[in-house]
Amino acid sequence: MVLWLLLPLLLLWIQGTQESKLDPNGQHVCKTNSSSAELQCCPGWRQKDQECTIPICEGTDACQEDEVCVKPGLCRCKPGFFGFQCKSRCPGQYWGPDCRESCACYPHGQCEPDTGVCHCQADRWGSRCEFACACSSHGRCDPQTGACRCEPGWWSTTCRRRCQCNQGAVRCDQATGSCLCEAGWWGHRCSFRCPCHGSPCAQDSGRCTCLPGWWGPECRDRCECVRGRCSATSGQCACPPGFSGVRCELLCPAGHYGAQCRHSCGHCKRNEPCSADTGSCESCEPGWNGTQCHQPCPPGTFGESCRQQCPRCWLGEACQPDTGHCQSCDPGWLGPRGPVMP
Repeated sequence: MVLWLLLPLLLLWIQGTQESKLDPNGQHVCKTNSSSAELQCCPGWRQKDQECTIPICEGTDACQEDEVCVKPGLCRCKPGFFGFQCKSRCPGQYWGPDCRESCACYPHGQCEPDTGVCHCQADRWGSRCEFACACSSHGRCDPQTGACRCEPGWWSTTCRRRCQCNQGAVRCDQATGSCLCEAGWWGHRCSFRCPCHGSPCAQDSGRCTCLPGWWGPECRDRCECVRGRCSATSGQCACPPGFSGVRCELLCPAGHYGAQCRHSCGHCKRNEPCSADTGSCESCEPGWNGTQCHQPCPPGTFGESCRQQCPRCWLGEACQPDTGHCQSCDPGWLGPRGPVMP
């Protein structure tokens, strides 16, 4: 029973011994006066990682609800607030606990009350809002780089030039002023409608790019392919492997496969048809191998999947790949496969 009571204390002790060792050069790290000169946090500080950076305000020095401990025994208002009860927000030119830090970007921006990070006014940029933006009233500058971002209808590095595009434009390129046309429009200023009956056209030439299922110069003709795609210029059907015919309506006949059924099946077992698209067989006739059964057995092997070894044929000649028979046997051997002694 006593052991169970001591177990939580033991775990706390182990956890304490496993904390990060203090850095002798870390903040507020002191040496004890003992002969071992062990490292410990200086009075008023608590360890965080390998240093002692957490100030302690306890007992009569404990902070109130709206205060934070900034030094041992010293409380101030939370960052962004000041006053007797810490209820007043910092003026724009100050930040931090008790609003004691000066804002580096004032008066061209405001600081985050707790971090001091600057937020520039719309016409300023830089880490301290020290630079004036070069943008016209038709653009806003990036607060980090000062680059202008133009409103729709304006372009140039300072957004002072108006886009020369017509109603068919989405916008113009900010760097060059080139018009970017909406779908269905073309021309230098997006002045012309595409004559493509719903298909898109090239912005510079107006040439149609037909959507799938349509063909012709203006994409007004419907494709008649049952399968595959038709040529955008001729309407001719391009069949997928395994099909043929003017409209790709015909499955490859037995014994043929591939594009336009141009290829013949290999030696599939029992003359079963091969796959119409890939030409693969479920299994091969004896003497043949490969997924399409086009490969004869290597010399010295025969039978299904070429798994059997040829017998003692005359002078090591190859046996028949399907049956394993020899044309003649080595001296001293008889039989169709040569293994029988006379």
